[in-house]
Amino acid sequence: TLWACFATTLSHGLQFFSRSIYLQVIAGLLAPLSYIAGAKFNAVTFGQSLTITYLLLAMIWAGLFILFFYLHSCLITCMKHPVTARRTVLSEL
Repeated sequence: TLWACFATTLSHGLQFFSRSIYLQVIAGLLAPLSYIAGAKFNAVTFGQSLTITYLLLAMIWAGLFILFFYLHSCLITCMKHPVTARRTVLSEL
């Protein structure tokens, strides 16, 4: 349910980041800060140093943010223009 709740924020709370891919990358780079805070409170432990863990998580989150917003825009386009969107998707295959 946590991921379903996160997905609903793409249209509302995180809509600001949909304006630019650069904002999405920045959001992805900042997202792992919560993991680092958890490590400082001993709520989580990592097998690697905090620097390595942060860099790895930042790359993953940056890629996921770009993917999530891309899928979100595709979904919105398909809902607004279902016939045109289907032709576009089929022509890209």
